[in-house]
Amino acid sequence: MGELIYNTNIHQDWISLIFLFNLILFVMLNYINHERFLDILRIFSSSLYIGKYANDHNYNYLERFNFVSFLFIVNTVGLFLLRINNYIFNPIDNAIEFYYYLATIFSIIIIRFFINQFILRYLKLINIINIFLFKSFTNNTRTAFFLLILLFIDRYTIDAFFSQLLTLLIVILGLWLFNQLKIIFSFIKSQPSNLFYLIFYLCNIKIAPWMWLYILFLETRL
Repeated sequence: MGELIYNTNIHQDWISLIFLFNLILFVMLNYINHERFLDILRIFSSSLYIGKYANDHNYNYLERFNFVSFLFIVNTVGLFLLRINNYIFNPIDNAIEFYYYLATIFSIIIIRFFINQFILRYLKLINIINIFLFKSFTNNTRTAFFLLILLFIDRYTIDAFFSQLLTLLIVILGLWLFNQLKIIFSFIKSQPSNLFYLIFYLCNIKIAPWMWLYILFLETRL
């Protein structure tokens, strides 16, 4: 048990504030809707969760639980990209630079969301797609919970557990990808006539923004 010790960097105390902010968001989700909060943590009852909460009220992403979940997802993605950057490239040593990248991530996701909503409404597909978007959002929220725990352990323990943490990371990301593919294939199966939209969505709405993020976030550090 000697390896499990506190690993700190006095020059990056601002990262602790990011974790604290996510902890506050985590508590807020429990406060906003305790029952839904517990249900979303039950990873083996996804179909029950979707059946219970997939409704017009929860399709509104400005609804409190959804909005806080969105902030939680963005913040966790920011921490995850920070960890990747610090491992592969020169570490980010100040909060201002991290907040810049976090704001970039936030902006990309917001812009992508509104473009997606505009296209769906224009094509009159919003009522058809809502359930699949909700499933994807649920998968992202649930994954962010467990990813944050992993990032926290990685941040505050020494490197002795790196291989174990990497294995868990691969498992978490693998499960996320598996669930996303399940959602995509269920859409194809139920809406084969809208396959063109799916291709457009994947190439232009889902993938392209992250290519821009790669250019802004990583390419400049090569």
